[in-house]
Amino acid sequence: MILDSPKKPSESRHLARHLWRRGFRRGSYWALCAISEKLGIRRWLHLAIADVFSAVVTDLLQLERIPRAFTVRAAEQDDLAPLQAFFGDSKQVLRRFSQGHCCLLLHSDHTVNAAEWVAAGPNHYEEDWDELHCVFRVSAGAGWLFDGLGSMSGGWGMLMRVLPRELEKRHIKRVYLQTDYANILSWESHRSLGFVPVGKICHLRIVGLGFTAVKVNGSSGWRSLPVKIAELEITAK
Repeated sequence: MILDSPKKPSESRHLARHLWRRGFRRGSYWALCAISEKLGIRRWLHLAIADVFSAVVTDLLQLERIPRAFTVRAAEQDDLAPLQAFFGDSKQVLRRFSQGHCCLLLHSDHTVNAAEWVAAGPNHYEEDWDELHCVFRVSAGAGWLFDGLGSMSGGWGMLMRVLPRELEKRHIKRVYLQTDYANILSWESHRSLGFVPVGKICHLRIVGLGFTAVKVNGSSGWRSLPVKIAELEITAK
């Protein structure tokens, strides 16, 4: 008797798993983006939704110590080449430094294990323009976190638990960030660290014509740009 080989899950089961994992709204958004990408129509019909998070730095989950093999520090000139290799985009890394952004590293044995970028206010971050068509501006005493990345299991989480001390050294009292609406893993990870959702951003573009709106948690309805949430202002260029 020859046994049948295991069958790959059908696309409908794959979709059902994502809907169950993310919930109906987030799962439906993920499905719409995936289908439009697969059909190659996202350049004409573009929908992007993001959650905006905030946290008081002293409220974030912290580690008293990390293993002795690791250190957390700001990137320096000697880290430029390893950072460019870590992120795989040399021009992007140079541009971020030229804009006054800081990169905090989890470092061990001359290796970058994790990194998190910080735009310390007063400053702005505009790399999400193509996706969300907005610019994030933070005032003095606040910071915008972006492009966190880890190359080892638990590396990014370790960095984030030491991050509050590094932020306080830079006189940053509150931080903000955004995650894609369908990225439930990022949602759960940031919630577990002490970040709180404070709003949503939606950008819809049809054949080149589009608009961006913001829904602030606790308020009624969506608002057009610019929108201010405490020390964060979400604006058009």
